[in-house]
Amino acid sequence: EVKNIINTNFKYLYVTESSKRIRSTFNNRISIIPLINENGILEAIAKETSEEILVEGISLSQNSPAFVIAEIGNNHNGSFELAKKLVREAKLAGADCAKFQMRNLDALYRNSGNANDAEEDLGSQYTLDLLNKFQLSDDELFRIFDYCREESLIPLCTPWDEESFLN
Repeated sequence: EVKNIINTNFKYLYVTESSKRIRSTFNNRISIIPLINENGILEAIAKETSEEILVEGISLSQNSPAFVIAEIGNNHNGSFELAKKLVREAKLAGADCAKFQMRNLDALYRNSGNANDAEEDLGSQYTLDLLNKFQLSDDELFRIFDYCREESLIPLCTPWDEESFLN
């Protein structure tokens, strides 16, 4: 479960705190501070330094050009050929990266992703039905990642559950 792997004892500050207060909170153990609003919702993240981030050799910083991510998600409707077409279109549109989603319905849903579970409300049943119909298999996802590289796009994937993350 996610609750077993996350840090529940983290330092946070309110987004209304002064920059002086935020800077004084950094130390050898704290280099990133979540900034929340009065409702406890994350609004920003303070970092000790404004370093660059490297994504497959591409520098991302305040001085870098925009890094464009084409969110393909599940818009391929479970079709590998449509996924390839969306990757090509993303490349033509100038994207640097194509992003997909990976789910293990058995691990993610208490009813193992069963869209016909009468205990689920109709909205959940509808969503589960779509996910069951329109997901690429893990093998197809890995093949589409390879295709992204052939098209000179960086593949990214959002894992929706721990098993997908570890996969």
